Amino acid sequence: MTIYVIGAGILKKFKIAPPEEPDPADLRPVDARFRCAVCGAEVTMTVSATDEPEAPRHCREDMVRLP
Repeated sequence: MTIYVIGAGILKKFKIAPPEEPDPADLRPVDARFRCAVCGAEVTMTVSATDEPEAPRHCREDMVRLP
């Protein structure tokens, strides 16, 4: 019985809906480049919900914005 209760509790956590995707009409064109300070991977961001996009995370660290 205890195993069932624990298993049911774990399965309930999978039922949470993911956040809704942003409306494409709300996205703005941006030209932002970011680099991972740990491994050097680069990302070019072309659209964002804000004019100043947040830095994405890579290697568990915030990426650094390039000029």
